[in-house]
Amino acid sequence: MIPAGKSLAGDRLSARSVKGFGVVSAISLDGRDLAESERMLLLHLTDLRAEGVRYLSLENKVILADAPRENEILGRRGVMEAELAIVAGPCRLYALDHSGTRLGEIPVRSTNGRLQVTLDTFAVPGNVVFAYELVRSL
Repeated sequence: MIPAGKSLAGDRLSARSVKGFGVVSAISLDGRDLAESERMLLLHLTDLRAEGVRYLSLENKVILADAPRENEILGRRGVMEAELAIVAGPCRLYALDHSGTRLGEIPVRSTNGRLQVTLDTFAVPGNVVFAYELVRSL
């Protein structure tokens, strides 16, 4: 978990939490190393709950009652600046809904061989975005 204002860096992925706390990960979807992958799943997770869930304690550790399945998923706002050290090439980043359906394209930037993206859980109006699909043409 990366608190607001803090950063973490790895070999292929680094991130800085701009607003709120969050967890970020990059997963190859085509079995290749992240540096060469043509399809990746990026996750940016904050806090989520089903609308209407009630808890037994203030620490929200014990669920008192489950919410009906038709209720909305509520997500905490989080903004993360992420960088991927990957092979350069054209790419597109798509925000995904909770079923994996593409909601829209998110801008990407490239500087010094690193792909830069802003991951914002409220990037798509009317949706909470925790997942992104990165598609590259090498």
